[in-house]
Amino acid sequence: VLSNVLLVPSFTIALVSVQCLCARRLNVLFAEHGGRVRLRNGTCIMQAAPKRGLYHLEVDPLPRKDQAMLAVDINILHRRFAHISMDSLRRMVSKGQLKGIDTLTGEPKFCEPCAMGKMHKLPFKPRTGNRATRPLQYIHSDVGGMVDPSRQGFRYWITFLDEHTRFLWVLFMKHKSEAQDTYNRWKANVQAAFREEVGDISLSPNFVQFLRTDNGGEYTSKAFEAQLRKEGVLHETTAADTPEQNGMAERINQTLVNLTVAMLIESGLTKSFWVDAMQTAAYVICRSPAKGLKGRTPYQTLFGEQRKIDTSFFHPFGCPAYALIPKDKRKGKFAPKGRKCIFLGYEYGKQAYKLMDVTTRQVFSSRHVQFNENGGPPAEFLNELGPEAARDGEYNDILRPHRPDPVQDDVPLVVEPVGTVPLYPGAPGSVGASPPPSP
Repeated sequence: VLSNVLLVPSFTIALVSVQCLCARRLNVLFAEHGGRVRLRNGTCIMQAAPKRGLYHLEVDPLPRKDQAMLAVDINILHRRFAHISMDSLRRMVSKGQLKGIDTLTGEPKFCEPCAMGKMHKLPFKPRTGNRATRPLQYIHSDVGGMVDPSRQGFRYWITFLDEHTRFLWVLFMKHKSEAQDTYNRWKANVQAAFREEVGDISLSPNFVQFLRTDNGGEYTSKAFEAQLRKEGVLHETTAADTPEQNGMAERINQTLVNLTVAMLIESGLTKSFWVDAMQTAAYVICRSPAKGLKGRTPYQTLFGEQRKIDTSFFHPFGCPAYALIPKDKRKGKFAPKGRKCIFLGYEYGKQAYKLMDVTTRQVFSSRHVQFNENGGPPAEFLNELGPEAARDGEYNDILRPHRPDPVQDDVPLVVEPVGTVPLYPGAPGSVGASPPPSP
């Protein structure tokens, strides 16, 4: 009796494998007029007669299905099991979870219903190593927005991230069509910053060699592409609807947004201060350990390990601050020597703080400041700014960048005349998170 055989209901004949007979230590002999199956001692147990090109054994198979294992084509079983994965079917059979089935036959075929019903994005292999060999060679950029206007009137932000040092710059725009002008302003700011920070190193006019962006129209306009070609910059764009290919810029954008919202919530300031909060976030990110730098900070990597980070220079965003009133601006000998302000971040390009006077709403910078880090903006100040809504979704426009842009594309560009480029990042007219002198 042969056991552990396969039952194929659609077959009208029973087949016996010669290899299986030999594996059971049986001798099989085929000749012109028939075949024989013998035991090792020579006893003949089965005979076969040649018919229509096959040897037919003169035996009858057992008719009971429970005495044989059932073989099923894997593609048929795949359809019966609601198109679950082929691997799941193989595991079920190998573990004996399907009654009467211990073998799957056939090879998995392409299943169109699965392709149409289970379609998803292909995985992205993590990139290892650093493609840039020097600072500012490979720049990643991304645009965030549209959001509610800031107190300065900005509705978008654009980031520039150096792959080699992970140093981050963030600048702000009122319209997406300002991207090319903002890129040129960023380049001028970086060159000025290097002259200020590292006097013995100068950057060539075309120091950027690679610019990695998404496929947005703000980056792919004819004028912008023509400028990049003229400067010898290789512009790498992502495939359509594939922001993962610009993952470094997308990730830093999300980090910026998360820190911005957290600071706005803690400070109690209205959402119109999101530009100030995002500038502060970028400043701190550049002076915090970066995963891609194995614990080093972008600021030290770009400007030298000797630049230590002075933590006493950092203070909570939006906390009360008291700035010294210069002698020539006091109203008398018995007038207050300080004025109450709100801390709005750091002045780039100089060792000073950015403050807003709670009485006059004037924004100014000062070095001589005392902070109350346990307090928040005074209630009367917040009341005059307007009620701060705490409803659900208050920060959704900041948390979810790349919303559809209803602003017309034909908005005229405002080009600054020659000579108005600030001498250092953060000077009047510049709002980028560029490096200030080390605190």
